[in-house]
Order: sequence, then C-alpha cells, then structure tokens
Amino acid sequence: MKIFWFQTSKILEGIGKRSKDLENHGFDGMMLTYHVFAGDHFTKIARDIDTESKFHYIVAMRPYVVSAQYLSMICNSINDISPNRLSINFLTGFIKEKEKGIGGILAPITDASSTVDRSKYMLEYAEVFRSLQLPTPEFYVSTSNEEVFKVCEEKEFPMIIQYLLYKQNKFDFSNKKYIVSICPTVRDSDEPFTNRTEDYELFNKDSFFSFLNQCEKQGVYGVLISEDMPNSEYDRLIKLIKEYRV
Repeated sequence: MKIFWFQTSKILEGIGKRSKDLENHGFDGMMLTYHVFAGDHFTKIARDIDTESKFHYIVAMRPYVVSAQYLSMICNSINDISPNRLSINFLTGFIKEKEKGIGGILAPITDASSTVDRSKYMLEYAEVFRSLQLPTPEFYVSTSNEEVFKVCEEKEFPMIIQYLLYKQNKFDFSNKKYIVSICPTVRDSDEPFTNRTEDYELFNKDSFFSFLNQCEKQGVYGVLISEDMPNSEYDRLIKLIKEYRV
C-alpha cells in the first residue's frame, strides 16, 4: 500500500527538500493542493525533481482552469524529465473568499459556478483527458457524493475519497482503485482535540497502525495523510510512518 503526504500549506524549505524528508521516512509520494496564490507546482516539480528517486507527485487541479490538451502537454514534459513520477487529482475545489475576485477564466464553468456544475464539468473533463491521443498520466477524481461515485464506478476512474466515507462504508469500493484521505491526530493520552475536518480522526499509535493495516488488507491503493493546522503534526506523523514501515 502506498502512503502519501498531503501538503496543504506552503513548503518553506522547497519541494525538493520536503520530498527527500518524506521519502526517508517511508512515504511514497506527496500531493500538492490547488491554490491560486500558491504558484505553479508543475514548475516547482520540474525544478526540484530528483531523477534518481521514485518519489511520486500528485498535483490537485481544478479542471476548468486549463485545457485537457495543455495539461497533458505539461505532464508529458515532466515525464520526459523523469518518467512515471506524476499523477493528477481532479477536484471541484472549495473556493476561498479571497479567490473569488481573481477571475481570468474564460470558460462556461468558473469558480463562481455551483458545486454541481463544477462536478459535472470535472467528470466530463476527466473523460476527455483520458481519451486524448497523447500519453496522459494516471489521475484520481476526488469523490465525495453518490453522483460522482456512480460516474467514477462506471468509467473506472481511480478515486480519492474522504476518510468519513471510508469509515462509514457508504459506497462499495471493492475492486476499485482508490486513496483514502485522512487527517489523523495521534496521541497516547486523553487530551481533547477539536474536530475541524471531515477527514479528522484521533488515534493512539496502536489504533493508527491498525487503521493502516486494515486499509492494506482491504486492498486500499493508498492513504493520503494531512495535518489539521500547518506544521502542527508533521514531525510526529512522519516519525510514526517511519516506525510503521520498519
């Protein structure tokens, strides 16, 4: 089973150094979130990628911000630098208030469109992206509701699902390729914590390792681990993954 780190904040030390740190602690890759103020992750990956490594990158993408053809071209260029190191995560996104005034998207679907309309566009885009007569990288579709799940099931799209959906066993994920996104806090005490995200869960070390073992036994392709607040759990979580991998 693959274990990925979900980098939700700016990497002060740069992608290259963070990648090596994660790889040394047993992670297989890292997902980089989409944020209009975060800069272009593809450029940063191309600059910092270690061609001797197998560390994998998943880049989150709101599909209506760039054409499928051009996205494929970008991915092919990175593949020329270091093959099979890049995947895409298609998502509708949660539009932040400070993003709403940016604009600059000339398409029927924009940040101002409804979640339903953005979801429909995302699924159509994923189909076009897969059908291009160009080499296209593997991609995952963020799946948080039944409508998106049904299309992903029919089209056999790999998925990234929220931990809550996995925990509730809401859909039948058997014989499907999917990654479980979770925001764990691991403590060996009864210290209370506030649940800030749907992916949140409080574990002790043994129950966290049991969760990872359960995912592996159930054929989960990967687990995507994030932290609730930037730099709040990173050091603790990467040490735990290193211990788990031993």
